[in-house]
Amino acid sequence: MPEGDTVFQAAKRLDKGLTGQVLTKSDFRIPSLATSDISGAVVTGTVSRGKHLLTRFENDLTLRTHLKMEGTWHVHPLGTRWRRPAHAARVILRTATTGAVGFQVFLLSLVLTFLPFKLLARFCELRGCQNAALSLDRVFERGDSFAL
Repeated sequence: MPEGDTVFQAAKRLDKGLTGQVLTKSDFRIPSLATSDISGAVVTGTVSRGKHLLTRFENDLTLRTHLKMEGTWHVHPLGTRWRRPAHAARVILRTATTGAVGFQVFLLSLVLTFLPFKLLARFCELRGCQNAALSLDRVFERGDSFAL
């Protein structure tokens, strides 16, 4: 299973390869996101939160992925041959110069980066917080995002 340092390194590779660039192609190869297209979105960064990777875009969306046991992200210059078979790809993000492919990624979801009201209830459910508003403010200061 990828440990925290492996996830952190994957976030660094994605951040270095994609941040500041416009997606020219997005291809989600799972049924729940098969019709989603975030082409044209500018990547603002990728961070790791626990074992989750969060790739954020200027359009207020965040791509959340979890590698589970076998998952991995490969970042490479366009035109470079993939090191894994195409049938194992679950997500492909492409810019004018860079390709990023998530192979055998377990969890894959697009979530809104900032949802102050709906998030409050879900946040407290997950964290069991005493002072929900104060805790939520801390989340937004750090730039975290959560799926609802």
